[in-house]
Amino acid sequence: QQATPTPAPFGTPQGPEFQPDGSWEAFLDVGWDRSKAQAIVAEHFPLLKPQVASEQRSHKVSYSLDPNVLPGGKEEASQLMEQLQKVLKEDNGINAKVIYSGGRDVDVLSEAAGKGRGLSFLLQRLKEAGFEPSNVQVNGDSGNDIELFQVPGVKGCVVSNAHPELRAFAEAQVAKGDAAHICQATEPCAGGILQAMRHFGLLHVPEPT
Repeated sequence: QQATPTPAPFGTPQGPEFQPDGSWEAFLDVGWDRSKAQAIVAEHFPLLKPQVASEQRSHKVSYSLDPNVLPGGKEEASQLMEQLQKVLKEDNGINAKVIYSGGRDVDVLSEAAGKGRGLSFLLQRLKEAGFEPSNVQVNGDSGNDIELFQVPGVKGCVVSNAHPELRAFAEAQVAKGDAAHICQATEPCAGGILQAMRHFGLLHVPEPT
């Protein structure tokens, strides 16, 4: 076993430093108004409580929603998310999308943001630099990972401890006959990821006995 190395794409005398990609930032900025989105949530959706500062980003505002405070539970929570999406985008013209995951986490993001868009952007930049990415495996355990599995050409692992919304997505792909690129692991966490890598032929190490 070896420790995972710390990535250092930009070397500085002080150590690794990550720099934002200007074209990606500009892509995320289109139609996005973080302050306005925050004000709308505060005024019209008081049940959404802001998460800690470490979970916030310039193009993402994260909240928590306790479904137990809603008479209709998770079903009512899902309806609330649909209402929030409508108020932000249709009623106020903010290019935003709402992702509800884990039964309580609510992310309001720039419509251009998200894990899937980010991965697609990265793969395109690699192609432009002369690389042809192959054997890309994504791994997920919650609803905000779904769009990763929708990036063309990737392989995907749904770990066994995944939340219901991601498992439901995977089952829907199976029902449609579109799940050859998805491994529903029987192991949780890292064990499931390694299981999927073996399944896709990306890791030539026998399973532990």
